Amino acid sequence: MADYIPIKDEAFLDWADNLYTYALAHYAAWNIPGPEAKLEPPLAAYRAAFQTALNPNRGKVDVLAKKEAK
Repeated sequence: MADYIPIKDEAFLDWADNLYTYALAHYAAWNIPGPEAKLEPPLAAYRAAFQTALNPNRGKVDVLAKKEAK
């Protein structure tokens, strides 16, 4: 796992997916609540906004939504 948060959008999504997968596999050993409630909704929102922003016909609002979700 990286020791930084990537700046580039695709690298950030890969990093966030990796973090979520790792947390999901280890949360019981860490004695913390499951990460689904805290991490899954914002990760899903970013993934959707990222896909929308990849569209060649995107608008400024789509890019702003991606930045806000990130």
